[in-house]
Amino acid sequence: MKILAIGDFHGKFPEKLKKRLKKEEFDLILSPGDYCGNRELAKLYFKYVYSKDESNIPREIMKKIKKLDKLSVQKGLQVIKEIKGFRREFYGVCGNWDPRGYEFDIGGIKEDYGRLDSRKFLNSFKNNMKLIDFKYKKLKEVFIVGGGSSTSPGKADKKRFNNIQKMFDQKEARERIHLIKKHYINRNNK
Repeated sequence: MKILAIGDFHGKFPEKLKKRLKKEEFDLILSPGDYCGNRELAKLYFKYVYSKDESNIPREIMKKIKKLDKLSVQKGLQVIKEIKGFRREFYGVCGNWDPRGYEFDIGGIKEDYGRLDSRKFLNSFKNNMKLIDFKYKKLKEVFIVGGGSSTSPGKADKKRFNNIQKMFDQKEARERIHLIKKHYINRNNK
């Protein structure tokens, strides 16, 4: 079995890669996510949002971030459409730039997964395309385990971990982990 592992698209499927993959033979696609995202959103996010209190973000910046976030999801949907064009079995997880189907990220904020664009993104995985966050799948020759919930985007260093510790007290951290575990158990019992 030949497996193609691709990810970290950040809203764009490179043409050069697409052309090369059309010439390749593979049976299965695995992806660590990050279908959505863009550079401008990332710059604003790291400058104004990451490890900061959202109530202190200037209104015009927050408005721009929300607009770019919607655009990010639209671009992610286009990436998914292009992956579907390969007509191969697909298993992936949501990356830290993608909408998730569970409420909390370990190191992030409460996820607004009820938004229409987020639901469209999650619903785009159908038929041969499966999201396996908190799930596992046994195939003939391989066993795939889908992790989930990144701690936060970017390089993990001591300063960032200290900021995350400041964002949540131990009780809230335990509650977030409990929600994620509950979601994992519920998803695997279906």
